[in-house]
Amino acid sequence: MTLVSYDADEIGRQAARLLIDRLEHDDEAPPASRRVTVPTRVVRYGAPSTDDAAHPPRV
Repeated sequence: MTLVSYDADEIGRQAARLLIDRLEHDDEAPPASRRVTVPTRVVRYGAPSTDDAAHPPRV
C-alpha cells in the first residue's frame, strides 16, 4: 500500500493565514487567488510486490 502523507497542522496554519488576510482586507477588492503548496511525502507500507519494482513511485 502506498499513501501520501502531509502535515495537517501546516494546512491549518496556511488556511488561517489566508482567512485572516481576507478579513483584514474586507473593505477592499478581494485579493487575487493564491496557490499554497504544502510539502508531502510518499509512504510505502508492506513488502514490495513484483509489480512495484516495474513501476517505481513518482515523487
